[in-house]
Amino acid sequence: MHASQSAHLDDHADGLGSHAFRETAMTYVAALIALGTAILARHVLSPWIGATLPFVTVLGAVAAAACLGGYRPAALVAVLGYALSAWLLVPDHAVPSNASEFGGWLGLAAYLLTCALIVGFVEMARRRHAADREARAVQRAALRNVEEAVVTANAHGWVTSMNPVAERLTGWREIDAIGQPIDVVVRLMDASTGTPIGSPAALGIDQDCVMVGLARRTVLVSRHGTERDVDESTVPLRDGQGFQTGIVMILTDTTESRREERERQAQLRELRRRASIVEASSDAIVVTGMDGTIVTWNTAATRLFGHADALGKHVSLIVPRQRVAEEAAILGGVLAGCRTEHYETECLRADGQRLIVSLSISPIRNERGQVTGAGLIARDVTRQRHAEQRDRALLAQAIAEKKSLAEDLQRLAEALSERDRYKNA
Repeated sequence: MHASQSAHLDDHADGLGSHAFRETAMTYVAALIALGTAILARHVLSPWIGATLPFVTVLGAVAAAACLGGYRPAALVAVLGYALSAWLLVPDHAVPSNASEFGGWLGLAAYLLTCALIVGFVEMARRRHAADREARAVQRAALRNVEEAVVTANAHGWVTSMNPVAERLTGWREIDAIGQPIDVVVRLMDASTGTPIGSPAALGIDQDCVMVGLARRTVLVSRHGTERDVDESTVPLRDGQGFQTGIVMILTDTTESRREERERQAQLRELRRRASIVEASSDAIVVTGMDGTIVTWNTAATRLFGHADALGKHVSLIVPRQRVAEEAAILGGVLAGCRTEHYETECLRADGQRLIVSLSISPIRNERGQVTGAGLIARDVTRQRHAEQRDRALLAQAIAEKKSLAEDLQRLAEALSERDRYKNA
């Protein structure tokens, strides 16, 4: 496996080397073609310009060679061009052979200096262009990996580039958007007023500052008419001298986050509404976690059980000692998903007084349906039960008294009957 990979890498390196050689060879061939064209053009111009400016067209070939391949092919063209021009076109301007030919040496020096200046300027331009091209390539690669939509525009407000995220949000392909006004490609609207935000000044062109949040809520309208909530910011682009050359607009799609925020706000309002209902309820409402810790304790619970600081404590503080096991079993069943309604038991007040309460206990579930705690609704039925006990006692007493009276009447009737029998006898 290692040997095959090494062979593959060697083949790849050989391929790259042969490709580079072909490119270099083609560059030199193109440079020589440019030189031949320059010599031919100079020959055609000879009837009109004569022997003056013998190397003028060669200088153009030198510039072309420098543009094509840099200083090496340009140097070759400069040397060959001088020799060929001096030999073929202007024999009197051949290469000087002695110091007496001062004019020839001066012309050669001027020619070489001109070629050097041309090659130097062209080489500087090539390197600057290569650096700009590399910077743009790095910028494009970086922009393609960011999650935000990025659109750049020049000082006139025309789009110069956009990344794939911007293409998806705006509905424009980069090839179609380049050269278009940025306010046409990036159509922003103030959601609260419905007015467009699209002037060059509003988008940050000719503004010497970073601009964030053009409206309280900004909507991006795509090319196809769909609307997305976005957060936008605009950063000026400057050249090496500090002059603004354009802008970079960064758009972050906030549609989902704002939808989630609206849902959270709705849930919060619902929770507040429920909390107000719980707080205003005349029944004691207690919510515990899975471990029995009290997390909700309304005002009615404080009135009923007498504990003002029950939050964070265990629910067993309202359970008599002899009923702890019973209450734990009931609470465990509820936490397992069961529901208990109107279960009467005894509870304990903070002052030690025992209460008879009617309990309804339900499991509390989260949005995934998992049980996260228990909710208890307690109603004090102590007075009712005591009243019922008194009523039962009075009823039993009345029944007993009625039974005793009936027995007395029975005995009286029997006595009268016995007396009547004796009297008749």
